[in-house]
Amino acid sequence: MSIINIYAPNTDDPNFFMKVKHEIAKVGSKNIMVMGDWNLLLDPEIDGVNYKNINNKKARAEVGQMMADLDLFDIWREEHPEERKYTWKRK
Repeated sequence: MSIINIYAPNTDDPNFFMKVKHEIAKVGSKNIMVMGDWNLLLDPEIDGVNYKNINNKKARAEVGQMMADLDLFDIWREEHPEERKYTWKRK
C-alpha cells in the first residue's frame, strides 16, 4: 500500500495536480491512499456551504481527470453520498 499526503496550493493550478498524477503513476501500487489538503471542493453542491464563488475550477477538473485515469475515488463520499459534514465552512 502506498500512502501519499499532499498540500495543494490555494490557487487554480491544474499543473500541480498533473504533477501529482505523474508521481502517483510512478509509484505503481494498486493500493493507493491519497490524502491531505486539496484546497478545492470535488462537488461544490454537496461538499460546501455558503460559498459566494467556487474557486479553483480548472484544478478541480484536473483532479476529476486524475481520479478517472488512476481509478481513484473519494471513499468518504462513497460511504456517505448525501451527508453534509465539513472540515471548514464560511459563516
